[in-house]
Order: sequence, then structure tokens, then C-alpha cells
Amino acid sequence: VLCTAFNVSAAEGLQAGVNESLEGMQNPPSVTVLNIHKVGGQTLTTNWGKREVDTSKYRRLAKAYYQNRHLDPADFKQEIDQIIKLAEKARICLTDETNREAVFELIERFLDIEADGDEYDQLIDDLMKALPIVIKNGIQEAISREHKIDLTDMIWLPVRLKMKPFQYFDFLFLDEAQDFT
Repeated sequence: VLCTAFNVSAAEGLQAGVNESLEGMQNPPSVTVLNIHKVGGQTLTTNWGKREVDTSKYRRLAKAYYQNRHLDPADFKQEIDQIIKLAEKARICLTDETNREAVFELIERFLDIEADGDEYDQLIDDLMKALPIVIKNGIQEAISREHKIDLTDMIWLPVRLKMKPFQYFDFLFLDEAQDFT
């Protein structure tokens, strides 16, 4: 049995409850309690070996997107922030970053864009172009010698890359499943 919680403190509480429930039981079932990041992290480690967590990875990649176009990232702070947020939402929602319609839905739902008319259209076009490149570079960085991932990569990469789980379980219990959405 795998019991999964969204965060560390929820997993600790769940572990205490499981321990109490199994106490005194003859031949208790094998129960593993992990938070969702630990499940993904162990899956990545099983498939690739240890990875380095870099919480600023996608900020760096978004800045590099502009630098590679010979533009000063300092002039694109708002756009960089929007690319980071969009990359986060695309990964956590398992959205195909090359599907313009799906990406546009994410933009409409999650980004506060303070522009209209031609400026709005240009910004949307820029985000649509940047997102697939930033995500592709994020995947490459995770599988390269650098081995860098962020917290969302821990959850997203095993699914995106159809990785073999670190272990197979007969049952999966999601504590507070609404927190996973």
C-alpha cells in the first residue's frame, strides 16, 4: 500500500495515523507513506540516479531564452515571470506545451496580463513561442550531466517521460486528494 500526501507535514500526520492503526496487528500489511514530491523524486532516482534540486531552474531558463535571442533579460522581467508561471502551470496540469489552444486556456485562466490590443497579441505570441523552448530545455537539463530539477519536475517528469515507478503497489491511497489539483 502506498499512502501519498501532498506535502511533508501531511505525510507525517498520515504516517502517525498509519502507525497507530497498524499497532498490535498480526501480520500488518506493508504500508509506505510519502509526500507526492518524494514519490516523484524516488522514481527519478530509480530511473536516472540522484538529481540536484534547483528551485530557480525555470527562472534561469526563461532568462536564457531572452539571452539566446540577444535581448537583455532585465528588459523582460514581466515576461520572464509570466513564462515561469506558465511553465509551472503547464507542467502541473500535464498540458502539452506545443498545443496552442491548451496553452492559451492556461494563459487565460492563470496569468494576469495587463495589456490589450496589439500589445496583448504580441505578448501571447511571445509566451506561445517561449514555453515549448523553456520546457524542452528544462527536460534536457534534467536528463543531462547537470541533473537539475525543480519541485514540479519531481512530479511532472516521471509522468511526462513515462518512467517506471520506483516500486509497484497493489493499492494507492491519496490523502486529501483535492490538494493534488
